[in-house]
Amino acid sequence: MKKYFLIPLSLACVSSAWAFNSSLKEQNSLSDFIFIPKEKTFVGQSELVLRKSEYDLDTQRRAIYSSTKNDTIFKETLEYFYAPRIGLGMSFDYLLSSETEITYAEMSGQAGQTSKTKASGLGDPAITGSYLLRKQTGNIPTIKIQGALSPKLAKNEHSSLNGGDGNAHRGGHLLNANALLSTKYADGQWRANLGLTYFGEQKRKDTYTLNTETVDSQILVNLGGGFQWDWTQWSLGVGLDLIFAPEKKSTLSRTESTESGYLQKALSVKPQWNILPQKLTAYFEYQTISTPEHEYTERTSGVQSDYEIVEAGGKIYSMGLIYQF
Repeated sequence: MKKYFLIPLSLACVSSAWAFNSSLKEQNSLSDFIFIPKEKTFVGQSELVLRKSEYDLDTQRRAIYSSTKNDTIFKETLEYFYAPRIGLGMSFDYLLSSETEITYAEMSGQAGQTSKTKASGLGDPAITGSYLLRKQTGNIPTIKIQGALSPKLAKNEHSSLNGGDGNAHRGGHLLNANALLSTKYADGQWRANLGLTYFGEQKRKDTYTLNTETVDSQILVNLGGGFQWDWTQWSLGVGLDLIFAPEKKSTLSRTESTESGYLQKALSVKPQWNILPQKLTAYFEYQTISTPEHEYTERTSGVQSDYEIVEAGGKIYSMGLIYQF
């Protein structure tokens, strides 16, 4: 038995006990949590992401299989600000490579055997927008609202056949809204964010069996915060994100599946180099994701099977450039 789980990974922010110089700072830099661009300019971000996610599927504390997935993704975002407060743009992801390896355990009846599947291609693009609600005055923070709409362009395709190929489409619509607050000081800044992400009903086609799985819509809630220390040309940020994932249901042929809700934690560390503070910034980010043990059930013709998803988590390495022109 092989099953794919959608374990969301997100950017993270973590708290710290270190103190900032309380005097405020007005200088604007691309490395800021909230960068305020010039009028009639473009702000872009080019990023390469290496992502590893893994989990084990058990039944009655006995392993069925272990799954490891490695992704390499190129991301590009470009937004035009015809006024410093309002921006509109587009973003896209290109999945350069994705490989999922399943290693079967004794309870699967295929102990010691492995299977590998691949995926690649252009993902669903998104229309992005942002609005600067207010600029910092005194200790009252800057507030920015961000949003993204990514319509479904095609079904998600994967193959359950060993060596099979898939695509990078999500298989459903996506809508994201995020509120970001930040205050800058002489030698650092903090931020807090609250985000909602709506995943519409998804269609996932197995190109080997030709069966299509339907995944019900769901809303994820992201609550995060972080600190950043700033020097003349360098900055260092740390953060924590909490992602609330609700119960998720899906249907494949005559089988109904339910994955219980969970609270996911993501920690991050992000050094940045301000090559030209308002023109070009380079960065590297490391994130570690942890997902608690939670339940997964399958019901076929009235017969229910119970499982546990354990040892779930992942790591993300990101590097890129942010620029204004």
